[in-house]
Amino acid sequence: MYKIYSKHIRKCRERYARWMLDPAFAEKEKIRKRLSYRKRRDANLEAFRERERRWAKKKPQSKRIPEHQKARLEVRKAVMNGILIRPKRCPKCLSSKDRIQAHHHDYSKPLEIEWLCSRCHGKEHRLPKEPEGKERGK
Repeated sequence: MYKIYSKHIRKCRERYARWMLDPAFAEKEKIRKRLSYRKRRDANLEAFRERERRWAKKKPQSKRIPEHQKARLEVRKAVMNGILIRPKRCPKCLSSKDRIQAHHHDYSKPLEIEWLCSRCHGKEHRLPKEPEGKERGK
């Protein structure tokens, strides 16, 4: 077993060296991988589509809602243009470890956001929803 493993490592190293030195080889490898993926997909197309459907169900709903996408884009543009400034720390827990994210309470008002770290943002989404007319978190 050890010989087989070391032979495999040697092959990988040789392939990596060729990949780094020869751009044509790198391009051929990319094409080879793409074709093998397509062959597997075409061989069992129904299973592939079923896997895609399962993945789409797991995807967060908000990624498929245009209003949410538009609000995220507005925030991204505002941060890039300096209209909004992303803080270094989370205002709730004062953590600077996690990435600071924008949380929308109302997607129809894209620039009215609350900056939260990823942990607090997750907690905010897991809170029970308030009845209409009441604002959560304020």
